[in-house]
Amino acid sequence: MFKKSVLFFIVCLCTNQAFANGKKMSTVVVSGTVIKSEQSLSDYTVTKDDISQGGFSSAVDILRKIPGVNVTQQGGQGGLTFVSMRGGDPNFTSVIIDGVRVNDPTNSRGGGFDFTGLDYQLIDKIDVYFGGYSPVFGSEALGGVISVTTLGASEDNQLRVTTELSQHNEYAGSFHGSRTVADTVDLSIAGAYRDGGQHIEGDSLERKQFIFKAQPKYSSQLDWSFSFLNLEGDASSFPEDSGGNELAVIRTPEGREFKQQNFAVTVDFDVNESWAVSFVATQAEHEEVIDNPGIAAGVYSGTPPVLSDSDYRRRDFRLTNTLHLPKDFLFGFGMESTQEEGHFDSTIDFFGFLVPASFSLERDTNAVFGEISWKGIDNLSLMVGVRYDDAEEITETTRRFITNYKQPVSQRSFSFQYSEAFKLPSFFALGHPLVGNLGLKPEQSENLSFDIQQYFYNEKMLATVSLFRNKFTNLVDFDPALFTNVNRSSVIAEGSTVGLMLAPNKKLSIDSHITYTNYQTDPGVKLRRRPEWVASTLLSWRMRDAFSLNIHGQYVGAFYDSSIPTGNVKMSGYSDFDVILTKLFSKQIDVSLALNNVLNNGYQETVGFSNIGRQLRLIAELNF
Repeated sequence: MFKKSVLFFIVCLCTNQAFANGKKMSTVVVSGTVIKSEQSLSDYTVTKDDISQGGFSSAVDILRKIPGVNVTQQGGQGGLTFVSMRGGDPNFTSVIIDGVRVNDPTNSRGGGFDFTGLDYQLIDKIDVYFGGYSPVFGSEALGGVISVTTLGASEDNQLRVTTELSQHNEYAGSFHGSRTVADTVDLSIAGAYRDGGQHIEGDSLERKQFIFKAQPKYSSQLDWSFSFLNLEGDASSFPEDSGGNELAVIRTPEGREFKQQNFAVTVDFDVNESWAVSFVATQAEHEEVIDNPGIAAGVYSGTPPVLSDSDYRRRDFRLTNTLHLPKDFLFGFGMESTQEEGHFDSTIDFFGFLVPASFSLERDTNAVFGEISWKGIDNLSLMVGVRYDDAEEITETTRRFITNYKQPVSQRSFSFQYSEAFKLPSFFALGHPLVGNLGLKPEQSENLSFDIQQYFYNEKMLATVSLFRNKFTNLVDFDPALFTNVNRSSVIAEGSTVGLMLAPNKKLSIDSHITYTNYQTDPGVKLRRRPEWVASTLLSWRMRDAFSLNIHGQYVGAFYDSSIPTGNVKMSGYSDFDVILTKLFSKQIDVSLALNNVLNNGYQETVGFSNIGRQLRLIAELNF
């Protein structure tokens, strides 16, 4: 019934389409609120210029530089990645690509997204939102949201081509071009390929990505957009918890084949000056084949070889109304329907006896939501939101409250946010025939944050302080006595991020952050890969009109990790530096020379997995 109503609504809109009014279209994508407006609630944004000048080696490398985001990668480029936000598990982070939610709940990581497949050369920007965002997105966003926008149409209709060369036979390339058809529709295509070479024993990555987008050249009463993304590849690395290339007894690496396809259609209709309607339909499909060779016993019991093949499909239909009310009030409300299908086929090799372990699950979730905001007098703004989700036999109501206050004279601003969130149990935790438990309850969180920003010296210096407290409850854990998944643990992560940005002139800027997080857990529990201290610094210097220099520095404090060969261990903290020199030869050509891990520090992000080490890369960009 919901889909029929939506289709009828679209037909009605199409019959009332207005002619283009000659105004250049400005695509507005606001991921942090249900209200359609120019306002962005992003806590941190990485722009296209930041990416092109930063000399990054991967999407994971970009995320490392964002304060409050903790990134762990197993060894080289083919290893799994784990991205957590302000103390949450990696599967507490909701990942969105061009408006499409891409977390896969059929995987053994509880739905955590692996950024290995995403090419950084095709990213236009990354928006990061801290806190619980279930009042906006529903399930999954317990700790925060990472929203990735890929490249789209450009005004100059140029063709951009990049090439990249590195050591150990690593090479990559990408292209992006756009064209206006009949002075009516803007089309864009982009593609990328990467061969990760052989930096570390057992580690490899080969990846392809393609993007197509279309939207009107000019805005009208009815606007629309379409996007398609396809990424696929093969990767290998030693299995998680195996001890990696240094400690694994079984020397056969784990092989992974993955494929992700996303579709998104957006229709925006301005009924009148006070009422706007938006309809969004998306589909994400993720396929993955994993050949795990097993892990030999050590301090912990070993695991048998497993061959698995998973397929997950998700469809979202969302209808949102935005009303401009008197006295500077905005009211957004709507409904959303989500359909999920997950299939997992695996074979476990128990000493030569092949045991099937498969499951198939479906889940439909329907939701209604509302949000009201007010821009009051004296630069005060308030926002209140609520959402009700019905996932068959599970219902959840989540709320949030945000307030901002700016003092123009003192150039100081304050913001406070309270939010609630939930995460439905993953299909793997529910349905796996050996450890699954259909009686699991949703994991939940309550999130508080308070932020202060202060400008000095005619906005040449910006100081920021963020205080946060996240309480996660009903966490899913494996009970060895019952040999099944249960809800039992809880975690409180609280701390602060202090930042200082200096821009004494147009040629020099320094941006530094330091984050401290304290963890309160159940007795005897040591959280994996959660350092208390993380700090980063970025120095950007335009030495001459044609030369620029960027230096990234990062420090990660000591943290706990575990593996089957070693058991729980405390890992040493580490630091690394990257240096990037860019030469602009003309408007059409620029060349960058990047040296990553300048000091060649031999740190480990997970037990037994070596990092790539010092890496010299040459990146050339051509514009036609």
